[in-house]
Amino acid sequence: MKEIKVKCLSCGSLEGGDFCGSCHTVLPIEGNDVDFFEMFGLAPRPYVDPDQLKRTFLMLSQKLHPDHNVDEKDVTREQVMAVSAQLNRGYNALTNLKERLRYLVGRETDTEPMEAKQVPTEMMELFFEVHDLMQEADAYLKARKPAASRLQAALEMTDAGKQALLARIEQLRRRGAHRIQAVEDEVRELDRRWDVESREPILARLSALADVLAYLWRLKTSLDQKELALRT
Repeated sequence: MKEIKVKCLSCGSLEGGDFCGSCHTVLPIEGNDVDFFEMFGLAPRPYVDPDQLKRTFLMLSQKLHPDHNVDEKDVTREQVMAVSAQLNRGYNALTNLKERLRYLVGRETDTEPMEAKQVPTEMMELFFEVHDLMQEADAYLKARKPAASRLQAALEMTDAGKQALLARIEQLRRRGAHRIQAVEDEVRELDRRWDVESREPILARLSALADVLAYLWRLKTSLDQKELALRT
């Protein structure tokens, strides 16, 4: 990504990024090319130290506080708000593993990765298990009569069929959580290979892992919603 440099309105130096390296004031925005890794002083790679990222985010956010810019006549409120919005957008993108992987792949390949519309092949077994569970839960909910009272609703909570469905939901939720942890571990391993191996296969795998995460988070949402319906 080509760095865009602009003239600092306070000291006149030519700088890149969102803050002047000489006087530490907010820089004018030129164009929409913002490198989130550069914004936080990080090397573009799969793994990011969350503590370092948070510390840098808080430090930069403090620089954007009105008290730090009140004496800068050339720095407008709109300017500070625009940089603040970029800062928040960058922090959210790098904090979220799926979004960070997609952003990194797009940055390195100069493309805009799109979320896969099909279930990742390595998730097919889990997909069919969730699909079967959802159908059974829907059939149970359709057959269940509305509770006439709170007492009846409480008694229904002991229903063996419902408890079995809730247990399967929890089991699948735990399997999803374990798979997310496995993805995080693999990302760390790919990060260790980042500087010593060919980038192309690593980027391809990172893109695939982003799709796996997208599916796993959709799966969790579906399970949470179905559990709520069963408990209501």
